[in-house]
Amino acid sequence: PILHTYDKAKQQIVLDGRDFHAITAPKTGIYYDREMGAIHGFRGADAPVWVFNVPESGEYELTILGSGHRNLSKDKKNTIRIDKEPVLDFTVQLTKAQSGGDDWLNFKPHTIGTVELEKGRSELAIIPAPRQKGWNMAIKNVTLKKVQ
Repeated sequence: PILHTYDKAKQQIVLDGRDFHAITAPKTGIYYDREMGAIHGFRGADAPVWVFNVPESGEYELTILGSGHRNLSKDKKNTIRIDKEPVLDFTVQLTKAQSGGDDWLNFKPHTIGTVELEKGRSELAIIPAPRQKGWNMAIKNVTLKKVQ
């Protein structure tokens, strides 16, 4: 299903964590954690995917509101795919919480880069690099903001 929010005033598409579906591996752990309000248990070959409508062709800045544990997410690499084509690579941003807090709950925006999108239906996937073990990151949302 096509699920997303479009803010016309801000010219941005918001792909919420609760609206993802997953490409999963055996023994998958990925799920939407309602208490956290984010995709969690993202590890191994799990890949969150969103299907959405692009209102206008052009360049969009891609930002992930996510968290990365100081130890468990260290050096985790991912590729953003648009319509199954790799377009951007990134390393998870670690979000160390203050004194005794939970790193997984310390969400911060991480601007990954810009992508070209064509008007109409599109698919965005976050694909982990092969052979990574352990937890990857938690994701509240992905925002695609039209570049002026």
